[in-house]
Amino acid sequence: ACAKNDPRVRIVTISNSGPGHARNVGLGMVRGKYVTFVDADDEYATLTTLEENMQILMSDPEIEFLQFPFVHQFTDCTSKGCNFIGPFYVNSPGKLLAMMGQAQIEGYLWNKIFKADILRGVSFPENIILTEDMWFLIDVLQRCQKAYISDKGCYVYYHREGSLVNAKSREKEMQVMETYAKLNRVMASLEDVSLQSRVIMFFRSISHIIFSNVY
Repeated sequence: ACAKNDPRVRIVTISNSGPGHARNVGLGMVRGKYVTFVDADDEYATLTTLEENMQILMSDPEIEFLQFPFVHQFTDCTSKGCNFIGPFYVNSPGKLLAMMGQAQIEGYLWNKIFKADILRGVSFPENIILTEDMWFLIDVLQRCQKAYISDKGCYVYYHREGSLVNAKSREKEMQVMETYAKLNRVMASLEDVSLQSRVIMFFRSISHIIFSNVY
């Protein structure tokens, strides 16, 4: 219905080739100045979530990356709020990646808005089916010189039994470990990442390996 009434809305149908390929197709069609991502089975907690955060971006065009709060919604009707840590600016790639290492910036895309220019030349890996968002985000944050952590709005992420994310396998767990290893390497290469942040990231990676379902 939206596509029929609004020429800005386009529906693209492709064969099932994995999330990375689908997102790369979408990125190749971007025409606007900003990009955000939404999963089909999630929602915004408020109707003004995007509007409020776009007002922040419009007031400061130098912001290349904005993150807003989100909530985990589980099948038993319980919920868990996350990333209610703003508002503040972050002005270096190293600090952003350190926040990622401390889970202050989660490796998801749906509670974030990107300036389209910062995504030029960056693509999703198409050979992995888990943590492709985090892999992509590591590449983007290395480029980012000005970010804003917002306290406006909220994204609701629904956890569903049998979903791609919740389904466990040795291959998927190995992909998670490879992505954490990439984050460790990138953090080690940046001068503005403190030793403390690197240590926290190292032990977070180790704990994930120990408590994962890789046997």
